[in-house]
Amino acid sequence: MNFGEILKKAWNVSWKNKLLWLFALFGPLAGGTSANFNSSRFDFSNGDMQHQFNYSGDWGSQIANFFNNINNVFLILAIVGFVLVMIVISIILNIYGTAGAILGTSGVIEKDEKPKFKELIKASNPYFWKLLLFNVVLFLLGVAAVIAFIIGSVMTLGLLVCLVILLIPVFYLVNIYLGFVYTALVKDNLDMMEAFKKAWELFRDNFTNNIIWALIIGIGKFVINVVVGLVMLVIGVLFAVVVAGVVDNGSGVLIALSIILGLMLVAYVIFLIVFSALQNSFIWSTIILIYNEYDNAKEEVVMISSGDSPAPAAKVDDMLEEELDVILEDDTESSSEEKK
Repeated sequence: MNFGEILKKAWNVSWKNKLLWLFALFGPLAGGTSANFNSSRFDFSNGDMQHQFNYSGDWGSQIANFFNNINNVFLILAIVGFVLVMIVISIILNIYGTAGAILGTSGVIEKDEKPKFKELIKASNPYFWKLLLFNVVLFLLGVAAVIAFIIGSVMTLGLLVCLVILLIPVFYLVNIYLGFVYTALVKDNLDMMEAFKKAWELFRDNFTNNIIWALIIGIGKFVINVVVGLVMLVIGVLFAVVVAGVVDNGSGVLIALSIILGLMLVAYVIFLIVFSALQNSFIWSTIILIYNEYDNAKEEVVMISSGDSPAPAAKVDDMLEEELDVILEDDTESSSEEKK
């Protein structure tokens, strides 16, 4: 397998088709949402409503408690509703982002088709429930793994944590396998069990190459993330120092410098989002190219073993040519003897 050629082709596919960045972006940004609500006027948990409205007697206390309970219920319902809506949006974006990235990347690689947003959204619709079910299965497996990890860490006094750190490369191997499953689900339109089976066969039959790919992807991401993190840390520290100086003496120069650093920080966050999209698109392109390479090699082996390959025909042609050469040589020798 030509690793450099695959990486080069994956980069060209990702860089020249920036719409794929948008679909690749949905997954990481839709991973979680948090919100922080507070009230500067009322502290509902401390019965602040009763202090804001001066009721007298039990009747007044009952009214105040009623409004406090109503507000607490509304606040809880609003938070729960907002979280549920964000979860639903995250799931939808994740599914369409995954399906669109696979379909768009496959179209570019196999048919040299320029991806189009509406077409990819429409083409992703049939895979929605299949990917939703697969994500539910992955979620349940993840919960089971976390529970097993916690129990194992308690029972082994933290030795499992050290073991997991040492097994980080294994996580990248698992990610490659899951990438194969996603590709089989969408690109080959297999059902879940068939996708698991085919992905495992391709993964198992090319295990040595997968170890190399896990190292390439893992080390590459680690180095890039360290560099990106250091730049982010430097800008953040400079911004904090300058802001602290502004608070102390209010210097105009420091104020201007803090504004510049703040703008740099915002620009860097935007860069991180775009870079994350490009990185994910590149990884998807790499995974699909690897998948195609393994799948094509497997099909060639099956064709040869079944006798449908053009290789036997080529061998027959070679044999006929050798026989013809022998016949011609015999005829030449016979002619020479007759002349004598």
